[in-house]
Amino acid sequence: MKIARSWVLVLALGLFSLAGCEPAVEADVEVAETVASNTSAPPPQFVNPATGEPSPAWTLLGQGQQLLDKGEHEQAEEVFKGALQAAEAEGQALAIATALHNQCGVYMATERFNDCEAVVTRALSIEEKLYGRDSLEVSATLHTLATLYQVMKRGEQAEPLYQRVVAIAEKAYGPEHPRVDSALANLAQLYLVLGRHEDAEPVLLRCMAIAEKTLGPDSLMVAVHLGNLASVYEQLGKYDEAEAAYWRTLEIDEKESGSDSLMAATTLANLAGLYQSQGRYPKAESLYQRALSIEQKANPESPAVAHIGEQLAEVYERMFRYGEDQPLSWREGLAYAVRNPSGQSGSQQYELFTGRGFARHSSSQLYAEFQVKDGHYHGRYTSWYENGRKEQKGKFEDGHKEGKWVTWHENGKKAQKTEYQDGKEHGRFTDWYENGRKRGKGEHRKGQRHGTWTLWWPDGTVKTDPIYDNGVDMGTRGWWHENGQQKWKGQFRGGKQHGTWTWWDETGQKRTSEEYDEGELLVERCWDESGQLKPCE
Repeated sequence: MKIARSWVLVLALGLFSLAGCEPAVEADVEVAETVASNTSAPPPQFVNPATGEPSPAWTLLGQGQQLLDKGEHEQAEEVFKGALQAAEAEGQALAIATALHNQCGVYMATERFNDCEAVVTRALSIEEKLYGRDSLEVSATLHTLATLYQVMKRGEQAEPLYQRVVAIAEKAYGPEHPRVDSALANLAQLYLVLGRHEDAEPVLLRCMAIAEKTLGPDSLMVAVHLGNLASVYEQLGKYDEAEAAYWRTLEIDEKESGSDSLMAATTLANLAGLYQSQGRYPKAESLYQRALSIEQKANPESPAVAHIGEQLAEVYERMFRYGEDQPLSWREGLAYAVRNPSGQSGSQQYELFTGRGFARHSSSQLYAEFQVKDGHYHGRYTSWYENGRKEQKGKFEDGHKEGKWVTWHENGKKAQKTEYQDGKEHGRFTDWYENGRKRGKGEHRKGQRHGTWTLWWPDGTVKTDPIYDNGVDMGTRGWWHENGQQKWKGQFRGGKQHGTWTWWDETGQKRTSEEYDEGELLVERCWDESGQLKPCE
């Protein structure tokens, strides 16, 4: 998992601030400067065109914004609704649109996204008529709506809006302006969220070209785009390109922000992740350690510290470093220690370890004993709870579980007995509740449930008795309430519901009956508590 930091910067340069729903385009700066230089009379939008008097709509908008800034959302919403009514009565299109945007601010703060969509869509229609479809004001609202769609997990609807934002910026500023870079970056971010890395790559390359020309080849914005481009390359399997992009990003981060900056730490961790995925563990370890040191100095409790520590723990587990104990407090307080046959303590030379290893709880109580071959678990493996009772026992072959494995509950009672082949569950399976009663019994075939299974409630009554064919539900199946009354009964064909299915409540009263044809529901009938037919909900 990559540590994201770049898009915070990119979105900060967007044409619209969603949190406050306020336009932030250059045209607004010009209006503000005009107002500041002419204090003898209020600007036109603050008076009623019919009377020339101060406008109640704009007065209410100011009051509502103060309430919103204080977090008084209910009161702000009522005031903004009053402002909207006043603006509609005064016939002020700009005030209407502003009131709608400010209502969006309330709805976003209270996560009423559908309400926000409705008011912003109406504001967009007004602004398109007021300013024109290709205006910067409209661009700001398009950005708001697109960002809202992303929040609502409706990325496909956001794409054409972001594309319009790009087109408007190109028309207003030219194809190589920083505003175009910002608009393109948001489009690229959408593609990354949607997993469309092939589409993101050319957009990010264009962002890079604009940033290098307008801000310089070593600017932080170039580093932002490079970092995201490196991640795209990694996802596309272009590992050489990804490595080069990460190193150049790190060079810029260290030059512009400092070698101990959080931006440098993020890039170090992402580059380490690339090496880790390629099995280049010594390189990954060194970079993770540098990133961890930076993050710990900044905030020892940050999520980044925990994440990097977890990754470093996995690297140590894969490497089995010689010469010293490695305290892996990031992985549930365990500590790994592996013998160094050469006795060269602190050696910086790494090899794939073969031999016997052990792990300890943070209390120094023995956690596990295991055998390793060429860096993989191979041979007997046993682990214990911190109270000294056995937790798990079995064996590995070349890193995969093999044969019979047994696990125990912390109270000492048997929890599970499983058979493995090539790392997959294969053979008989049984598990038990902590009270010692059976919970389930059946067989696996190459990792899939197969044949007849039985599951029980903690008191020993049958819960269900499914039949599987290589993981696919087959035949007649039932399920029982914990009191022993049947809950439902039906038939599967090829993993799909087929034929008559019936449900009962805990008293034995029939509640629902359905007819299926290989997964397709044909007929449904429902009964109330008295046994009378009723409409199905």
